[in-house]
Amino acid sequence: VAFLKPEEQTDTTKSSFLVAFLKPEEQTDSFRDIQSHIHFADASIMYAEASPAKIDPNRYYCNYSFRNPYKRSSRHSGLDQMSVAEDGTVGGGDSARCDANYVRLFLRNWEWRDILHEYTQNSSLHGLRYMGNTELHIAERLFWILAFIMAVIASVLLISNLHKKWIDNPVIISLSPTATQLTAIPFPAITICNMNNVQKSIALAIQARNDSESEMERKLLSDFCDEESLIGDGLGLGAGEWETVKNFMIKVTQPCDAMIRLCLWHGDPINCSRIFYPSLTDEGMCCSFNKVRNEFIFKNPKDTSDLNSTLHYPSVDWTLENDFPEGAPLDSIPWRPWGAGRHLGLSVVLDANIEEYYCSSEASYGFKLLLQNPVETPKLAAFGELISPGRESLIVIKPIINKSSPNIASSEPELRQCLFNKERTLRFYRHYTQRNCILECEANFTLSFCQCVMYFMPSKRNLSV
Repeated sequence: VAFLKPEEQTDTTKSSFLVAFLKPEEQTDSFRDIQSHIHFADASIMYAEASPAKIDPNRYYCNYSFRNPYKRSSRHSGLDQMSVAEDGTVGGGDSARCDANYVRLFLRNWEWRDILHEYTQNSSLHGLRYMGNTELHIAERLFWILAFIMAVIASVLLISNLHKKWIDNPVIISLSPTATQLTAIPFPAITICNMNNVQKSIALAIQARNDSESEMERKLLSDFCDEESLIGDGLGLGAGEWETVKNFMIKVTQPCDAMIRLCLWHGDPINCSRIFYPSLTDEGMCCSFNKVRNEFIFKNPKDTSDLNSTLHYPSVDWTLENDFPEGAPLDSIPWRPWGAGRHLGLSVVLDANIEEYYCSSEASYGFKLLLQNPVETPKLAAFGELISPGRESLIVIKPIINKSSPNIASSEPELRQCLFNKERTLRFYRHYTQRNCILECEANFTLSFCQCVMYFMPSKRNLSV
């Protein structure tokens, strides 16, 4: 502006020219604002090369060192000296230094009150423009200040509560937008046990015998029925080999073909001995349906409590995470339902054989039934449902499928409160589930405490039970 011709200067440029060379104590607030605007205007002239003078960009805005006596006391530092070289270049004095970033230089000369006032007047946040409006009454401005502070506090509290909920429960369970076909999930495994652990006729025959061969059977009989009166003076509750215990249980327990008289699967009659087979549980010898082979449950099926049962249908390596393997036949175990409804489920006719009751696991007659995972060992003592004899019982199955997204695997197990199959390895079981883990922990604790395990627990061969 200083080098415009007089006829090219307007009132605004003349005023700006005068302000640029006033001492700081002679500048008013209005002049300082005009000076700030003219700095930006000069910058645009410089980069557009519209100034009549030849301006050196590296020496345009000069002499901001503390050697300027007006720098320390002035509110807005301005030009203290300016010279014109013979070639027409505008520059500063001997101590001139130029800032390449003019915006940063301009903001450096503003005080925080000016910046805050400018922000409140141009902010889109509701209420801020009223806080910085000097035309409003002080009471109105205080009201908006208090309202803004309360809104900030409320926002911080809400955000902290949401963050705490996310820390406590980082896993969110939501409904899947797509439906799952029934053929994609297996029918649950079913285990049925007669509450009568020992048949009366066989128990009386064992008590009638008085030879050395029946001594261990009498011990096992007293253990199964928990009757101290059956134990002689010289007979303690000792541990036996698995083969002895297995043969005794097969001998005294009601067979599956005698307990299950009629079977209907998908509304069609089927031979019960082909779909039910004996399995060991904490309730004794029971009959299981739709449970996979031991080779898909245990790591080494030869070391498990094998009852030499034969499955008439092939099994597949089904897991909760991987579902059915690709290309698995429809008639492979675990079987899948064809649809919903009573006629498409499983129907059985059971015979309690009450005349043969000798010692019951409960103070009643009937059966215990458990719906379970096809790859888990059943535990009916704690989770079995009581089925009364002489009645028709209907059990409705409502499957609930919980599937995890791949992103949840990156979270720590302590946060998601669950484990994937590959994250925890069991000693006896091939697949990690909560019930398999609990049963294996019970077996390990029992083995370390008394050097033996219960007959239904996973263990190695030739181990005392």
